[in-house]
Amino acid sequence: MPSRSIKDYEVSLYYDSRAGYYVAEIPSIPTCAADGPTPAEAIAALETTFAVMKEAYAEERLSLPEPTAALPVDVLSRASEVLNMSQVAQRAGMSPQTLASKLQRRTPLKPSEARAISRALSQSGVYVIAKAN
Repeated sequence: MPSRSIKDYEVSLYYDSRAGYYVAEIPSIPTCAADGPTPAEAIAALETTFAVMKEAYAEERLSLPEPTAALPVDVLSRASEVLNMSQVAQRAGMSPQTLASKLQRRTPLKPSEARAISRALSQSGVYVIAKAN
C-alpha cells in the first residue's frame, strides 16, 4: 500500500461567506476538511486534519482513497488570461506546448497533470478558489 501525502491529493479551497472563513478540503477523502480565517491558515489546518485521518486509516488497516483530480480545464483556461501558462507548465514538469494544446482544445487534464499544476500554482502563492454552492 503506497504511503500517501497531502501533496498527492487535489485540495479545494473556497471562501464560505455565510460563515466568514476559508474552507480547505480534499474531495477524494470524505470529511477531510478544515477552515481558517485566511487561505494559508485553512491549508495549514487541513494538513493537520490529513495527518490525523491518515493515522486513523492506518490504525484501522484501511487504505486512503485514491487521489483524483478536481482542476477543470475551463478554470485553468480562464486563469491563462492572467498567468504565464508556459511558466506554469514548466514548474509542473510538463511541456508548455502540451498544456497550451489542452487549454485550446479544452481537453481534460490527467489527474497527475492537475495535481502537478495545482502544486506549481500553490507554490507560487496562487490558489484556485471555487465558489461554495
